[in-house]
Amino acid sequence: MKYEKIEPIWSEFKEFLPWLAAAATVLSANLTSSVIWETFNIWADGEKSNISCWNIILHISFCILFVLLVVKFYRNRNKFFPPRTRRFSNKKAEKRKHLFLFLSNSSLKIEETSGIPDKLKLFFRNIAEDLEIMKKAKEPKENEVRWNWEMPLRAINYHLEMPLETITLICSEKSRNQVHFFLNICRKYNELNNIRFYLLLQKNASQNI
Repeated sequence: MKYEKIEPIWSEFKEFLPWLAAAATVLSANLTSSVIWETFNIWADGEKSNISCWNIILHISFCILFVLLVVKFYRNRNKFFPPRTRRFSNKKAEKRKHLFLFLSNSSLKIEETSGIPDKLKLFFRNIAEDLEIMKKAKEPKENEVRWNWEMPLRAINYHLEMPLETITLICSEKSRNQVHFFLNICRKYNELNNIRFYLLLQKNASQNI
């Protein structure tokens, strides 16, 4: 729990580090130039004896620090404007009337099973009841049943209360030839009868299915 609170702060701090390196480089550049100019003036005036050992060490240290900061600044050049990823939280997603779903292809022998695993016995009375059956089917370590079309059904069930009006299916090259099986499964649920299904295609904007 503590890590979950600290992790966002640490992420923000890591994004700030390149800017901190840039600021330190600019400040050290001004300081280093002053040190070099002061040393040049002393040597130009022939006052070599006025330069103490500590001054020499200090001047060299500033120059080395400046070089190290420049190297650090150069290495972090790609981190100044990184692509930002939205941080996910445990907050529930807002329910929508119009849903876009990615449909992956089924590895089953689709023609023989109509898209549903043989060992998965669904009743098609309502989606929530069948989702519980799918959940229990994954619990046994042996003979567990996993179905990659369970997730889109879960998404549909979550947004039903809105109420859901349209579902647009986005398919891969393989799942495009299986989408009618998924549609047939959805049509078995009476609660989805009033929902319009669309298929998003590459050439055409959409096609009513």
